[in-house]
Amino acid sequence: MKADFELRLADKAYDTDWFRSHFPNCSPRDFDENEFAVLNFCSEWLSGKPHFSVQTSGSTGKPRPILLSRQQMINSAKLTRRALGLKSGDHALLCLSPAHIAGKMMLVRALEIGLAITAVTAGRNPFDSYPPEEVPCFDFAAFVPLQLRTIIERGGVGLERVDAMKAVLVGGAELPAGFDDLLQELQAPLYQTFGMTETSTHIALRRLNGAAASDSYKVLPGITVARDARGCLTIKGSVTDDRTVVTNDVVEFEADGSFRWRGRFDNVINSGGIKVQAEHVEQVIAEVLQEVSTKFATAEFFVAGVPAPDVGEQVAVFFETDELSVSDTDHLRDLLSNRLSRYEIPRLFRSTRRFSRTPTAKLDRKATISAVLCDD
Repeated sequence: MKADFELRLADKAYDTDWFRSHFPNCSPRDFDENEFAVLNFCSEWLSGKPHFSVQTSGSTGKPRPILLSRQQMINSAKLTRRALGLKSGDHALLCLSPAHIAGKMMLVRALEIGLAITAVTAGRNPFDSYPPEEVPCFDFAAFVPLQLRTIIERGGVGLERVDAMKAVLVGGAELPAGFDDLLQELQAPLYQTFGMTETSTHIALRRLNGAAASDSYKVLPGITVARDARGCLTIKGSVTDDRTVVTNDVVEFEADGSFRWRGRFDNVINSGGIKVQAEHVEQVIAEVLQEVSTKFATAEFFVAGVPAPDVGEQVAVFFETDELSVSDTDHLRDLLSNRLSRYEIPRLFRSTRRFSRTPTAKLDRKATISAVLCDD
């Protein structure tokens, strides 16, 4: 616990002394839901609570509670401090829900490092909480891809504030295909995170912009990683209480110990006995769309396997856009035929105005597929 920790909600500030003397007498009716959740977590942390129950995101399965120790979360905060050069007195922005691990860990970092932290309700553009002339300056923030994309596309003061930060994290969901080019507009050091609830957020970072940009994730010090028989990453370290966490993330290691993420094991499509990695097909589609001018070139999309009577599963691509025409899909299929094997070329193209998402803004592939196919 750091004496110089300060939490800012709306136009009020709360320090350690306020929590000890005032929060026990506060009522949830005195604050909105997000504010009270933030205050309540800080109070629990300052009281020395040894364990915290956190829900997994539910992006690849049913959400379930994970019990994290206080020490795990402290260890994670220390790793982030060293990796990003954070120091006491830096000003952080919390624009993620405190109900989930990413939001909780932003608060833990503030409490343990001694950051000033301003909490706003999670939304597509966190800076909408302020009039343009009153947007504060921040040193550090973490966003989901949807938030960061909105900030960049809208520009203005919000983008100026992000560009002035000493470090920016983006994670909690896959980056939309073709998003990398847009991120090069940012001046602040930008890192994609790799981690999960079980590891108290990230255990590795990948620089996304500038001269140090890389395709590989650098593992944080003290974390041991390996691959299991499926080629999936395993993780062990102080952030896992030295227990081995087995993931469904297919990776390839580099000579320097960093790793490249190839996709989710559960996103492998078995089409007529041929295994197709959905993320590989997504990458090729993104490259093609960057080279051609179509009305859906900037639309978010994903690739998945859907049942097919002749081959078991067929490769399908889903776009978040208005209805696609037959000529659109025929043209795209034509372009992909030169870059993908015949087993990888999507046989089904579908669109919907809005993808389904989890409470943490992650793309919910299963729900989206179900909704789209039910409308067929």
